[in-house]
Amino acid sequence: MGTVTERTPAPDPVARANWQSVAEASDNVPGPRDGPLRKARNYWREGGRLRRRQYDVTLLIRGSYPFFVGAGVLGGLSELARSGTVSLRMISGGLFDPQPGHHLITLDVAPSGSRSARRVVVDVADRADYFCDGALAAADRYFKRSFDKTHVAALPDEFRARVRPYGLDLPSLGSRGKVRHLHAAVLELLRQLRAGDSARAAGTRFWANALSITALPGRKAFIASPTAGSSIILQTRIWSPDTTDDLGVNQQRIDLVGSLREAFGERFVGGIVAADEFARATCPPDLLLYESIRRSAYLARVRGAGIGVYVRGLHGSVAIKMAEYLAAGLCIVSEPLQHEFTEPLREGVNLLTFRGAAECRAQCQWLLDHPQAAARMRAANLDYFQHWVTPRALVLNLLARIFE
Repeated sequence: MGTVTERTPAPDPVARANWQSVAEASDNVPGPRDGPLRKARNYWREGGRLRRRQYDVTLLIRGSYPFFVGAGVLGGLSELARSGTVSLRMISGGLFDPQPGHHLITLDVAPSGSRSARRVVVDVADRADYFCDGALAAADRYFKRSFDKTHVAALPDEFRARVRPYGLDLPSLGSRGKVRHLHAAVLELLRQLRAGDSARAAGTRFWANALSITALPGRKAFIASPTAGSSIILQTRIWSPDTTDDLGVNQQRIDLVGSLREAFGERFVGGIVAADEFARATCPPDLLLYESIRRSAYLARVRGAGIGVYVRGLHGSVAIKMAEYLAAGLCIVSEPLQHEFTEPLREGVNLLTFRGAAECRAQCQWLLDHPQAAARMRAANLDYFQHWVTPRALVLNLLARIFE
């Protein structure tokens, strides 16, 4: 079966070299904003040394803002603002409303001290073939979570060059970040009321979306266990016909969970979450999982496992589960990934792929039989998480690519 190879560590995204060209560009921008007081505010003290603030960021909040699925950006900006790496403003309103099915984050980003900001859109929707026309037209950079070169190549030339892969997002937000973003939600409510849009302001969808961030765990919930577990986890769900048209995932997940449970017995700790009546009516009762529906219980199971089995999300999207496995330092056995990241996950380094239940069982057994190779994969995945997936690293890498 698969083999695990050594991997050269990824470059540190907080290295000063990443920002040198941006700092030099901002030094050459004339204007009254570059006076002594402005320049003084562009520095912060860290570790006894003065360091330059890198970016001025404005985050725009609209009624359709994706609070939960955009939590990686929210959390990363909050951390960077607290450390002084960026200045962060949050305002309500925006240039466009997304079309149905789109989940967009809109930022205005400028090198600190510069008067020339770039409009940045982060599209965190599942579908690779959906693009928001208004956002593409307005954006200087359009980062797409479900990035597929085939669909990007079909765009008009003027838009194609703006689209970049977004990367993996981990929904995690500390208490300060939650307060900051709930405050922004209140500002958006007031904007809607002033605009006479009382029906929309009173709608439960926006507030259910905004309040969903209160359930987000902090970073400590994702800290890997110091000792590797030996269990195999796949905790997943199936979707009812009224929630998605991508129903092909359902039977595949049921068959895979049944195969893993039969092959590994009590060592397999996953199942199909009994989330609704459709799941309870569709799945065999012995595959249903009731006790780990709470997110805290699920994350505890992930941290205690040794191998995480990954199946594709809806429409081929990369689900949050992948980031959770990386954060916990698990070995990963995965279906082939359909979409691209900023930094690729490598076969034999970060994961082993499978194309069917039999191959999945064989890959899991190979990792159990080769503990040294499994330890190398766990170390590589923790390294990948620190350099590319933590909210801070995710946003630092995104900011650096705005001005490429």
